[in-house]
Amino acid sequence: MALRLMGDRSQRKKVLPLLEDPDGAVRLRAFEYLFAFDDPALMDRLVTVAGDPSPWIAPTAARQLAASDRADSAVAALLTRAAECPDHARAARYLTALGRFPSPTEWPLPSQERLGPFLEHEDERVRIRAAALVAALDPIAARRSLDQALTSDDAENRLEATRALAEVEGRAEPSTVAGLLADDDPEVRRAAVTLATALTPRQRRRAFLEVLERPGEPDEVLSLVLASFPEVGAEEDAELLMRYAREGGSDFLRMNAVTALARLERRTGTRLGDLWYRDVLGGGTEDEVIKRTVLTALQLTGDETYLPLLAAELKACSPESKAYAEALAKTISILVGRRLHGQSFGLEASP
Repeated sequence: MALRLMGDRSQRKKVLPLLEDPDGAVRLRAFEYLFAFDDPALMDRLVTVAGDPSPWIAPTAARQLAASDRADSAVAALLTRAAECPDHARAARYLTALGRFPSPTEWPLPSQERLGPFLEHEDERVRIRAAALVAALDPIAARRSLDQALTSDDAENRLEATRALAEVEGRAEPSTVAGLLADDDPEVRRAAVTLATALTPRQRRRAFLEVLERPGEPDEVLSLVLASFPEVGAEEDAELLMRYAREGGSDFLRMNAVTALARLERRTGTRLGDLWYRDVLGGGTEDEVIKRTVLTALQLTGDETYLPLLAAELKACSPESKAYAEALAKTISILVGRRLHGQSFGLEASP
């Protein structure tokens, strides 16, 4: 119906009720129809769509409101809706919509001042959404509120608080991050990896090792940890990385493990995977995925001493191993190029 009425200003009263229509597409079309009239008197009704339960309608409405020259009045209307809404889930969605507007630091002062009371709201979801907004104005107050939510019995709330904490200025408490990396919920652990910079290198290594050695950890969490591990890993961790490279649950995880090993080698100036690399390239396995992960490692380490072995491997390639042969040729080309430019292992080329 809203589509048929587009452009007909006389039908506004008929369209207003459609903002509450059971059909999401109708609600959105009604919003777009009314939004086009640029009528300030309609703002209070328009913002209801920014709190819509649909995951695609609410963001669309919020973005349009935020990009308009009525953004300030929309902010005020959304704050009013959130404060007065008896449905706490919807109140939280109104605050989520405000996250799509310019930073609260750019809001009119009266609107900024209205955020504070939401930190004391009875509903935990509302407090978390409010803290994410308050962070730009008062990081200490935001962090205090989020720290409380991190101990919630609700995993979804712990996850949202963890993600919000990553946006708060300053570092999280080391004990908080260590606790999140050991959370019962894997999604919380995954989000907590981004907070690990709050830990000292020794604390980070210990926390990461706990994750890597925990049975049943999802590949997504392990891969995120492996991406950061070379910054803090020690030489004795090489065997753990090689185990993941050989036995990881997915090809993606195995590639991440060998990349981590190569980066650890470069950081420590060692050849931790040397015997394994030589065994793989010398026929120790027929698993082409492992072979190609080793080639990735050699590209990253830049160690040209493997060139004779690579050349022999390329010569012995069967016609069926075209992809592997191409990867070998690429690795040889990279290592030769690095040797010529004196970049192997960060050392000058030998005369």
